[in-house]
Amino acid sequence: MFRYIALAWQRAVPGSSEAAEELIATLQTRRAWQQDLRHPRIAVFSTGSAPGNHAYPLHQERGVVLGRLFLREQPLASRERIADRLTASAEVAATGGTALLENYWGRYVAFFEATNGDVQVLRDPSAALPCFALCHRGVTIVFSWLEDVLHQLPQIPAPAVSREGLATFLALGHLSGRGSALQGVRQVLAGERVCIDHVGDPAGDVLWDASSFARQSVARDSDNHAAALREVVSSCVHAWAHCYDSILMRLSGGVDSAIVASCLALGRTPARVTCLNYHSPGADSDEREFARLAAASAQLELIECERDASFLLERILDVARTPIPNHYVGRLTSRCNVATADLVGATAMFTGAGGDQLFFEIPQWWPAADYLRDRGLGRGLVGAALDAARLGRVSVWSALRFALADRFRSKPPPVDLHPARTLVSKEVFDTAARPAGFVHPVLLSPSALPIGKLAQVQQLAYAPSYYDPFARERAPESVNPLLSQPIMELCLRLPTYILTKGGRGRALARDAFRSEIPDAIFRRRSKGGMGQHFDVLLAANLDFARQILLDGELVRLGLLDRTAVELALSGRDAGQKTSSGEVHLAIGAEAWLQRVLASRQPT
Repeated sequence: MFRYIALAWQRAVPGSSEAAEELIATLQTRRAWQQDLRHPRIAVFSTGSAPGNHAYPLHQERGVVLGRLFLREQPLASRERIADRLTASAEVAATGGTALLENYWGRYVAFFEATNGDVQVLRDPSAALPCFALCHRGVTIVFSWLEDVLHQLPQIPAPAVSREGLATFLALGHLSGRGSALQGVRQVLAGERVCIDHVGDPAGDVLWDASSFARQSVARDSDNHAAALREVVSSCVHAWAHCYDSILMRLSGGVDSAIVASCLALGRTPARVTCLNYHSPGADSDEREFARLAAASAQLELIECERDASFLLERILDVARTPIPNHYVGRLTSRCNVATADLVGATAMFTGAGGDQLFFEIPQWWPAADYLRDRGLGRGLVGAALDAARLGRVSVWSALRFALADRFRSKPPPVDLHPARTLVSKEVFDTAARPAGFVHPVLLSPSALPIGKLAQVQQLAYAPSYYDPFARERAPESVNPLLSQPIMELCLRLPTYILTKGGRGRALARDAFRSEIPDAIFRRRSKGGMGQHFDVLLAANLDFARQILLDGELVRLGLLDRTAVELALSGRDAGQKTSSGEVHLAIGAEAWLQRVLASRQPT
């Protein structure tokens, strides 16, 4: 798997250059690591290079871009052509990184010296490649994988747990902001540029902001929206597919994965593509019927795997140390992913992730309110209200009433950051009431965006996972082609009432690919889930759950309420109604915490 470590020293800190040289010398002894950049104030190393990842040197060796770049005007341009263009022009440094955002897209982190001499780091708008930073003796270490820092640079002590960050994670189920669950470890946000000398500051410069694109509505009455969406999605999927010789496509049978599979259809990419579908007993957990239709339509091989109901949760104790705890429920198929990828020789796993947000699969009346804010009272409002009523499953009068109420609101609509929690302590609730720093700014800042478009922007604030903290290097590379910058920008510009015209979620995306996906999937309204599988899994691992939680570190630290946990795991919590999802979240956080605390104990 592709990872990187960058070392940059701060001018104002005495002895920082000596500390940096010591760390550089250490990394230079690691055979698996190559030095991609050596500059008077920064050195960049990477490892695990694969067909989809490269190092692109910048003009006069003033920086390097790590990951994968595509040219806007020619997505299939070779790596050599892109590298030649970057080395021949000073556009990246001269523009402070904006040239990357305007002329390229991809999965990358860029390091460069700006014209004023500052060393800066820029994370791409998709946030596909992780980017964290910590400081040590005046040296800023920017990295993608914490285990590398702790294994390769023993001079750097393991960071301590941030009680506030961990409490916020337990309350919200995520940390989407700059803060992490480890003290002194900061996340660089999507589209954010951070100066190395100011990496400890609470905010960097956000050069790419989803909200700004959401304010730039495209022509609202054009008949070409579906064609434009189909073109940009096909172009981005094809560009990613050309990076790999063999691809494993995670095919659920939903609209999004079927669209991606249609772009990967036989003859449309030189890569060998194999589809993989997971199923388990339950009303919404077996989508094989739809997956088979999608694979047959694209003329792709389909492998079907049953989810393992006997999975032993003890395995999650072998979790990698990461700045933010992990949701292991999304990684229960890690071993099967690895085995299947090895079987077909695939180095990447493609998914349809991102379609819910981008194509707007949100069953709410919001598009009517968006129409009223955009276009005011007019003949089209009734049609928009009818569509929104179908989408939100309310009456048309309710849709109109809600839209009018929203039109005259004086404050932005509140964001529900606090899902129902029954296991956490009062301290966790109190901490979650002040989440600034641990939550993406777009979730907290006032906004004049229409309510539906604001919800879309907020859902894109959560960075997708890239590394598998359990399979580690064995896992195929994660690729979510729908979360490519050109697709994101187009969908953000499209009003929600166009994305859902006719009262259907993903309406425009369905129309764009109607001739490419099976009719049963085009008309499908249901959505797959794994709720019943999670319930079965917890029931089979109750003894382990009791052991790890009741006598665990979260209870000892006072972040979980032991009485509430005991009740939830007793089978007698009819009044408390703790979801299995919350229990799985707590188990994952406990496993992560034990792993982090063990690494800080003296050996």
